[in-house]
Amino acid sequence: MKKLAFFFFLSLLSLQCSSCSDDDPNEEAFLSVSVDELSFPANSGSKFLNIQSNRDWVISERAVWLNVDMLFGSAADEEASVAVTVQKNPDADERTALIAISADGLTQEVVVTQAGSELMIIEEDRFEIDASGGNFSVNLQVTNNYDLTIQGDWISQNKSLSEASEDFSVASNSSIFQRTGLVIFAMGDIKDTVTVVQSGIDAFIPADMTGMESTAIQLASKMNMGWNLGNSMEPPSGETAWGNPKTTQALIDAVAAAGFNAVRIPCAWDSYIEDLETNKIKDSWLARVQEVVDYCYANDMYVILNIHWDGGWLEENIIPEKEEEVSQKQEALWKQIAIHFRDYDEHLLFAGTNEPNVEDAEQMGVLLNYEQVFIDAVRATGGCNAYRVLIFQGPSTDIDKTHTLMTALPQDDVEDRLMAEVHYYTPWNFCGLTQDENWGDFYYFWGGIITSKEPKDATPTGIAKRTMCWLSFRK
Repeated sequence: MKKLAFFFFLSLLSLQCSSCSDDDPNEEAFLSVSVDELSFPANSGSKFLNIQSNRDWVISERAVWLNVDMLFGSAADEEASVAVTVQKNPDADERTALIAISADGLTQEVVVTQAGSELMIIEEDRFEIDASGGNFSVNLQVTNNYDLTIQGDWISQNKSLSEASEDFSVASNSSIFQRTGLVIFAMGDIKDTVTVVQSGIDAFIPADMTGMESTAIQLASKMNMGWNLGNSMEPPSGETAWGNPKTTQALIDAVAAAGFNAVRIPCAWDSYIEDLETNKIKDSWLARVQEVVDYCYANDMYVILNIHWDGGWLEENIIPEKEEEVSQKQEALWKQIAIHFRDYDEHLLFAGTNEPNVEDAEQMGVLLNYEQVFIDAVRATGGCNAYRVLIFQGPSTDIDKTHTLMTALPQDDVEDRLMAEVHYYTPWNFCGLTQDENWGDFYYFWGGIITSKEPKDATPTGIAKRTMCWLSFRK
């Protein structure tokens, strides 16, 4: 290995203590340096010198691998501090340099020594890998046996190419987010580290119409009865937190056997973010939601998957002050959801929100932006998502507010692939109550002369079942 630890003189580094400009010239000069030697391990690092003098002073260093930088100085206590920084020693031999501090004829020297490398990564210590994955090799300079530790379950050791060379492989990254891992080599207390950075996938892949032929109106006509998987996937504190057991294939099979061919899955996502900076969703939660979607697909059912209330991070923040923050999260979450389900056919529909709390025209404008972010984020992922039917919500999903406030609609470059959603709970005595209240009575049946409080097993012919209208559509 070519020896790099050569020495040469640099021009004097002018680290002058300007705080001493008002010193009394008749006072006897003094100069004090806190230490006369500094020792460093082979890795790069910094240590500090304290310098005291009643005169202006100059410091010089004489090695290319060593730097001296002023930290602070004080005229009041005639004291200054400097940082001495060394670069990594690439050679197995120890190296030495001198630092000289001079003031008005006085000079003090500090001897700097740096140990040779018993363990050293040579050539590259950082590798950038694309999303598809790949291999990389690390070459070492070592004097003894070493151990290695990998931080990142997507990095694996292939084999030792030699006593001082290791080969590694990187799995493909299915996320849109960049990820970073480490390979740490250790020989006792001596360590050196390789950084591995892998890019996220390109969000867009070419679109394919296969399995995505139906327009929104055609798709709505194929859904004869819908069932809401309530209180299961949307609790912020866990799937069973609101009293329901975990959803199973047997449950969805029973729903299908009862005649339903569409399932709405209200779903929490914000509660399952593992990185607040990037809004990355936990892979385990995406996998669990996919499992439930697949239960429905096994019965050839249509599935509506949304971003639900989930603590109100979107629903309670439809105001201009929160628009930028919420829009960023809305985009990040929907890109991940859309990419994860990108290959699913038209049986899967996405709904951008749930019941967004909107009361006036200003809030309506913010909601339209959130819904536009949703549509644009999904479409940008390509594949089946280029043609997937997407559902946007009216203000508070209230039918009257939607009629009054929703004077404009979100835009889509794809024709006839949007639906509008409203929730209709009128009369609440029939749709929402489970017992009599002081303001009104609970009813099992509703419908003109057949309005009834009779038990639900007494089912008069032709009487409407208790229900909720939550979806309408448009071209």
